[in-house]
Amino acid sequence: ALSLNIFHKYTERLKMANIAQIANVLQSMVLTRGDRMVLTPTYHVFRMYNVHQDAIYLPTECNSEKFTDGNGRECPYIDVTASKDASGRIHLTLVNTCLDENAEVSVPLESRNITGEILTADKIQDHNTFDSPDRVRPVEFKDFRTKGGKLMISMPSKSIVSLTIF
Repeated sequence: ALSLNIFHKYTERLKMANIAQIANVLQSMVLTRGDRMVLTPTYHVFRMYNVHQDAIYLPTECNSEKFTDGNGRECPYIDVTASKDASGRIHLTLVNTCLDENAEVSVPLESRNITGEILTADKIQDHNTFDSPDRVRPVEFKDFRTKGGKLMISMPSKSIVSLTIF
């Protein structure tokens, strides 16, 4: 099991994501053809992270196994972004980059109301097309539980999980 600590010390450290072009290129947010449009998995990822915009960054400590990518960089299998919005809701966005192993993540947290969504696919090559526009899309996520002051999250391989805690 993986443990994750969220430090309630607020900071102004920022993370930023950029995309060069949004339509009809490799890794674009949307595909268009005539009057038709398809949302891509990239679009869904950007939308899932949108909850952190204009929120207070919450520093985290994630003790995850690591792998070496194709460029020789050491990367964690599990990554997390945490923030607190103006209404007091905490947002956790977790990524399991492992292509074939599920992960159990433990977060110190008293029982609270939690909602979630997940983006994953059967195969890493799955994508949306004009014939199958919803093959890869976020769905409701409920594979978490609170027990003994901890939030336990069961993450499938190759997935992004977004949780809202209020």
